Amino acid sequence: MNTIIGVYEKDELELQELEISNNDFSGIDGTLLGTLLSKSPKLHTLLLHNCRLSGQVMNEMITKYTKDELAVGLQVFQIGNNNMSGIDGTVLGTFLRMSPKLLKLHINDCK
Repeated sequence: MNTIIGVYEKDELELQELEISNNDFSGIDGTLLGTLLSKSPKLHTLLLHNCRLSGQVMNEMITKYTKDELAVGLQVFQIGNNNMSGIDGTVLGTFLRMSPKLLKLHINDCK
């Protein structure tokens, strides 16, 4: 997955929905995932349920995704059933502050 994401670092994508739930992304580079998201300005639904993501990966992803201080267009964000014990509350707070269109946030069953 890291290699696939690296290919798109310079291109803008028309991606509107991304569901990669129920996959093992425990070894993914969070900054590359954040790059994929930041290159997808039309993305409104992101489903990452049960992906074995760690708080560190989420921190890296959100930090990269919100780095440009542009409003995030997500309306649905699902990260349930992952290990969020290491997530930085400040990073999550920044993401929420920059997500004025967010309608649904699912963080259920996280450690």
